[in-house]
Amino acid sequence: MMEKWDIPQFKLKSFPQNLVRNEWVKYKRNIDYIIAATGETDRTRIKNIFLAKAGPELQEIFTSIPGADVQEDPEKSIDPFAVAINKLDEYFSPKQHETFERNMFWTLKPETEETLGKFMLRCQDQAAKCNFGSNAEESRAISVVDKVILYAPSDLKEQLLQKDVLKLDDVTKIVSSYESVKQQAKSFSLPGTSFSSDTDCIPLSNVNKVKHMTNKGCTRCGRSGHFANDSACPARLKECIKCKRIGHFAAQCRSLPALKHKQFPKQESKWQGKRFKSHQVNEIGTSDDNESKNFLFSISDGGELIRIKLGGVVLQVLVDSGCKKNIVDEQSWNYIKANGAKIWNQTKNCDEVFLPYGENAKPLTLLGKFDATVSINDIGKIHETIATFYVAKGGQQCLLGRVTATDLGVLFIGLPSTHGVNAIKTTGVQPFPKIKGIQVKVPIDEFVQPVCQPPRRPPIALMTKIEDKLNSLLASDIIERVEGSSPWVSPLVTVVKDNGDLRLCVDMRRANMAIVRERHIMPTIEDFLPRFTSAKWFSRLDVKEAFHQVELENGSRYITTFITHMGLFSI
Repeated sequence: MMEKWDIPQFKLKSFPQNLVRNEWVKYKRNIDYIIAATGETDRTRIKNIFLAKAGPELQEIFTSIPGADVQEDPEKSIDPFAVAINKLDEYFSPKQHETFERNMFWTLKPETEETLGKFMLRCQDQAAKCNFGSNAEESRAISVVDKVILYAPSDLKEQLLQKDVLKLDDVTKIVSSYESVKQQAKSFSLPGTSFSSDTDCIPLSNVNKVKHMTNKGCTRCGRSGHFANDSACPARLKECIKCKRIGHFAAQCRSLPALKHKQFPKQESKWQGKRFKSHQVNEIGTSDDNESKNFLFSISDGGELIRIKLGGVVLQVLVDSGCKKNIVDEQSWNYIKANGAKIWNQTKNCDEVFLPYGENAKPLTLLGKFDATVSINDIGKIHETIATFYVAKGGQQCLLGRVTATDLGVLFIGLPSTHGVNAIKTTGVQPFPKIKGIQVKVPIDEFVQPVCQPPRRPPIALMTKIEDKLNSLLASDIIERVEGSSPWVSPLVTVVKDNGDLRLCVDMRRANMAIVRERHIMPTIEDFLPRFTSAKWFSRLDVKEAFHQVELENGSRYITTFITHMGLFSI
């Protein structure tokens, strides 16, 4: 009898995701041998015994598949066991793309301590899933298609694999269209910007290769999380032990003593004792990892680029604190004219002379000048001024001069005492976005006695950073100041991140004892897998600081009150 056989359960959760398909094939083959050995012919009985022996994990999947559980009907030739197996096959063994199966075959390699005979069996099993063509001509076409997909960029590869059947003519048309679109897209860009697509003109030799990314951290201390112009950089006031200069660590020193691989002739003694620092100005950036070449105005993190309205036309400009005049390149000039910018006092006669940075530099060729209204939008508040702009022939970037940038309030020059420290810290602060029309009510057990805990004294070195963080949270409308007393008071806990920033936490363990828990069944990945069998498109959403986007109602805020050296606050 079939039920007397010792059939193990199919515990798919114990298998890695990439091995579930192969384990299901082995398990199903074992069931077929047992059915043949017992001689059982009742297909409904075979289905029920199979499900009972397979275990709860497989039963849960089986019951969630539509049309898997059917009744036997000899007149309509309905076999309940065959239907169940076919439905489970579709779940565990989804049809793979022919190109993907062939790629799996050509990339097969013998595993560690695997015999050649076992490797041949694996190759035969994978070859059975592949279509290599019925004749020599079809086989050659398939080989070319597979080779193109293997070395194609990722976006083109996705476009090609969307077709179930790929022919050489179809691949040729898609590749030609892809390259044509890329060439056309290169000619479209907003005047005044200087960006390019990462996928433009990617040579096939660079596809599927590991690239060593350059360090985008601080060039003074070498750490990530901030840049060299950050006032909190630990190396800003330190002395380098190699070159004895102030402002960087020895590991980031770029002076001559740090370059030990360069040797100079001893007879050039007149240069001894001097330190040199290489400068690369007005050089176009390349993809070579051994060089670092950029335009002079783009050596930064891009924070000095802003969007303005010039005569009513949106334009991206670079804030230049070293020049009083405003400059528009020729391409941007044609752009604002074509879009109907409101300008006046336009003239081609310019007496001014503009010299670029560098020795023996040639003056810029000016095509004219004009006056226009310049405005920026700062959290709904419009800042506006009138300025004169000069049109330079060629050029790569529009420049907003020091005078106009200062009038608009986007540039501060001089000591902090000349314009106020607080004005700098609050620049750009706006209320943190929240979900509109929704407030969360925290259920409270009124029989729990409120607890007022004493504050925890933070380190003196962190006091200033904590105050800045609290002021930022207040300005962002994430927390609010509590006036008077509060029945619940929890202490603030300060955590220093790896990048030196602070994470402010609250010890809510005593307050959590008064919260009435709401019981909900949290979904697991096993609950979603059955719904993914016919899905084609997937998306992922990464929400930053999502817990700040839900507002608490007024009655629930008193239990979230925390205390610091600056007073009481509620979240």
